[in-house]
Amino acid sequence: MQQNIQQTEFARRFVDEPTTDLVAIFNKQVNSTGWTAIRAFHDWALISEFQRRGIDVSVVCKGNIITFSHRVKLNQAGNQLVFLS
Repeated sequence: MQQNIQQTEFARRFVDEPTTDLVAIFNKQVNSTGWTAIRAFHDWALISEFQRRGIDVSVVCKGNIITFSHRVKLNQAGNQLVFLS
């Protein structure tokens, strides 16, 4: 039950954020080694919001695994996350 509440709260927050802000939120997580259940809910809601907007997240998400090892940006078309060089 707690999982659904937390994910819903993050999803509600992210739906109103501009995509550029979502990218900044993602980039704040890069190289963060702390992990909690709340962070997991946050991360999945963030990735889900990118996907809901039709943004390809394959560079950072494979199945159930999200990687925060590199900062990202939107590609020129605005429909895919790509690594910053």
